[in-house]
Amino acid sequence: MENGEWRMENGEWRMENGEWRMENGEWRMENGEWRMENGEWRMENGEWRMENGYTNTINKL
Repeated sequence: MENGEWRMENGEWRMENGEWRMENGEWRMENGEWRMENGEWRMENGEWRMENGYTNTINKL
């Protein structure tokens, strides 16, 4: 991530000094990409969100 730090606490992602968070879901990193299952995420003051679904390739490292 650029210009911010994030961490996972009790199934909840928060990005400090940033604009998004994920609650009540699971994140996994596989083969250099982030995958989320069974959760919801959205970016506040931004352009994307996902609710009650599945997504992958969030951030390739």
